[in-house]
Amino acid sequence: MPRPIIFGEITGIKIGHWFQGRKEMMPTSFHRNWAADIDGNGREGAAAIVLSGGYEDDKDLGDEIVSDNYHHLI
Repeated sequence: MPRPIIFGEITGIKIGHWFQGRKEMMPTSFHRNWAADIDGNGREGAAAIVLSGGYEDDKDLGDEIVSDNYHHLI
C-alpha cells in the first residue's frame, strides 16, 4: 500500500534540511517516489520536488523552482 502524500511539516525534518540522496528521503515520506523528480499527483498536487543537478536549466530560487524540462511535468 503506498504511503499517503504529506503536505506541510514532517516530524524531524527542518526547513532547509539537505538529504544525501533519495534513499534517505523515502523512509521519512518526504519524497515517496524513487525515480520521479516530483512527488504528487494531478488531483492533490505536488508535495515534494527534487532537483539533483541533472538538468542544467533547473534553477532553485529558494521559494520558486524553475524548470523547462518535460521530465519534471506531472
